[in-house]
Amino acid sequence: MSARAYAIRLALLIVIFVVVIPGAVVGLLAALNASPEGRNAGLGFAYAAFFLGIPLWILSFALACWWTASARARAVGFPFWVALSLFVLVAADWRFVFWMFGHTSWFLWAAAALLVSLLFLPDRSSQSAGLGFHIATGAVAVEALLACLALAGSLIWSFTLFAPAMDVDRYAGRAAAWWIFVLCGAMIWAIIEGRRRRNGT
Repeated sequence: MSARAYAIRLALLIVIFVVVIPGAVVGLLAALNASPEGRNAGLGFAYAAFFLGIPLWILSFALACWWTASARARAVGFPFWVALSLFVLVAADWRFVFWMFGHTSWFLWAAAALLVSLLFLPDRSSQSAGLGFHIATGAVAVEALLACLALAGSLIWSFTLFAPAMDVDRYAGRAAAWWIFVLCGAMIWAIIEGRRRRNGT
């Protein structure tokens, strides 16, 4: 997939999941609450949107991120799991959406950094990968591992109140807050290195 095609697909992803779907839900709730007879229906819709719609939105957004990035990740030379890690990065910050943005979102920032990096990384055909590219791949692997730990810890804590799971979630989130700078730096290095190698400089 070319960078242009990826940019179009990424723009559609953002418009649909960040603008259209939330806007449609808010607009429908406002329309239902505008009349007294619609308030009971609006209350039921609000409960359904919160307890069913938000989890479905998170899962759908995670799947769409993976589907959007998978072809572009192959074009720049990343292994298949790099695009798949977007699913975990988005899902790990489920409380950011579920708690109406009242939670940290370091893994979502990491997912955004990866999605944007795929736009600027040059295509790689027969050209071998440089050191910066390998470091960027390793940085994604560490961030995905932290996201897996945080996701598992947050889900176990939410459903069982098992205290050690909360500690795992907390420490993984703190590590991710610092590691995102490593991830961004590695991606910038890989982009500059790839473009220089492509231009023969």
